[in-house]
Amino acid sequence: MSKSFLTFSCLMLGMLILVLVGYVGSPLGKSIAEVVGDSYREVEEKARVEESADTFMKAFLTRDFDTMLQYVDPGPESIKNVKDGLISASDRLMKARQLAELTQGNGWQVYYEVYDVELIDETHARVTYLFTADSGDQAQPFPLTFVKTDGVWKLYYPSLLSQFMGKSLAE
Repeated sequence: MSKSFLTFSCLMLGMLILVLVGYVGSPLGKSIAEVVGDSYREVEEKARVEESADTFMKAFLTRDFDTMLQYVDPGPESIKNVKDGLISASDRLMKARQLAELTQGNGWQVYYEVYDVELIDETHARVTYLFTADSGDQAQPFPLTFVKTDGVWKLYYPSLLSQFMGKSLAE
């Protein structure tokens, strides 16, 4: 490379740095940086919510109650009531599979997708799951509330109860 090309490149790089520093320091530059920063933080937070929602549902469908309880905020319920309710809901799902196997000759598998995550505020999010079964049923949306407790996003158990018309799953 020629010496004049290197000199020109260094000069252009220096000017670019000066323009960027001036632009970022300007009110418009600061506003853009704040918007981009907020968007990035929101995307990161949604990813954390989705990861917790996915871990909870995997644990539920595999009946891993110890892991599941790590991702549940009991709200006003006792941990014992929460665990009993989750076991009851899981048992109902298992019985439905067994009934399908007896009446139709084959059971079915449930599949889920964390379809949407909506951040409501810094400590509340709405997660919409889509459930399907290989029995041919249409995907059903299932919205639940997650809350941030001790830095971890957890299913807010009362929102699960409200999906069942306010009835306890343990009944």
